[in-house]
Amino acid sequence: MSGLRRELVWGLGVSALAAAGAIAWPQSSAVVDVTHRTEEPIASATASQYLAPARALPDASTLPEHLPSADLEPADFDPFKGVQPAPPPEAPKPKPLVGPLFTPPPPPTPVSYHYLGQMTDPTGARRVYLARNGTDKELVATVGTRLEDGYSVKSIDDVGVHLLYPPDAEALIRFPASP
Repeated sequence: MSGLRRELVWGLGVSALAAAGAIAWPQSSAVVDVTHRTEEPIASATASQYLAPARALPDASTLPEHLPSADLEPADFDPFKGVQPAPPPEAPKPKPLVGPLFTPPPPPTPVSYHYLGQMTDPTGARRVYLARNGTDKELVATVGTRLEDGYSVKSIDDVGVHLLYPPDAEALIRFPASP
């Protein structure tokens, strides 16, 4: 108690003494013993209107032996399941597509050329000699030349000839290894 302030120590002491005095003090004469009370008639007529008349309990001989059975319907609600949420509404079915369908472009035809050789002309432009597979037909191609299969020459470099199929993707014909 040394950590408490002086006022709190005094307050605790006074409270302890008051509690001990309340326990040891004799009971007051104001307490009335209910067992020795006598019934007195009610003097006022207004008080009797607030009191309910005593009802006599029914005699055991007047009670029926069996109660009539009640025709009850089963309950609509099960308290053990709780309230169930309503099912979600069905999603609307997608509408059928109307109009022309998308058709992808046809796949590019396989490249039917093989490399024969190349040269650089006096202006510095590269020319590539290509031959069509299965024929003896040769073709000299430069950048921008359009081939019979729909391919066009996009570029010529040290790696190979880059061909472009306009509707789709790019193809590459590699040069053979140089000796």
